Amino acid sequence: MEIESRIWVKEKGKNIVSSELGRQLYSVAPEILTSVDLTALWFEEQKEISIGTKSKDDFLLGVKQVVRDEINRLKEGNFKMNLANNETHKCPKCQNGFLQKQKVTSKAGKDYFWWLIY
Repeated sequence: MEIESRIWVKEKGKNIVSSELGRQLYSVAPEILTSVDLTALWFEEQKEISIGTKSKDDFLLGVKQVVRDEINRLKEGNFKMNLANNETHKCPKCQNGFLQKQKVTSKAGKDYFWWLIY
């Protein structure tokens, strides 16, 4: 996948950095998914896989469980979103959640928009 087709990151000189949309996603992501503790734990487990003391399947089961737990927490409504700097609207179909119009400028200078549903 070319970097231009990704909406979460962009190129800045020789570096790849987060886009505005990527930073917004990070700001609303559950703390467990952005914690250095989980990153370190998964890094160690991947090292164990590489030396053969842990199976890939066991690792993936653990990752799936973290994702399941977070999905269940979100379904219960136990989360906050910071949409202060963006124009939001109630969903016209269900009147729940929000629609947020995002403007993105491509490397070619072309602007385009899409709606994010929360």
